[in-house]
Amino acid sequence: QYDQCEFDFEKSEIEECETIMDVENLVICCAFGFDDAFDYYNKVKTIDKLQKVCVPQFIIQARDDPFFRGMGEASTSEDMPLRIQYTDYGGHCGYVLHQREPDEKNCKTSWMPRQLARFFAHIEEEREADN
Repeated sequence: QYDQCEFDFEKSEIEECETIMDVENLVICCAFGFDDAFDYYNKVKTIDKLQKVCVPQFIIQARDDPFFRGMGEASTSEDMPLRIQYTDYGGHCGYVLHQREPDEKNCKTSWMPRQLARFFAHIEEEREADN
């Protein structure tokens, strides 16, 4: 697909990238006008805006996510409509996969859809209680 678009960098430069930060420095910064990956991270981060959340939100964050390793955990207060669940494992978007056990015929239900269903049920119960 590279050949179908116009970019300010060469295809060989992408192939030389060894880390996600290399790709972000080359592609994201070039495409969206950031100075570098750190400028990008600082301008798009939301952790300092969590206190402004006014609609119910549920965040699932894995501690082993390579994108956010070492970032620390955000704190929320009980009066915020925001819940953050931290897990030890899951990587980046690791909760969306279904896993089939070798001795099972059917796919094992992944953890994330069950957690989201619980969250939506809670929101619905709260909404009904308010009416």
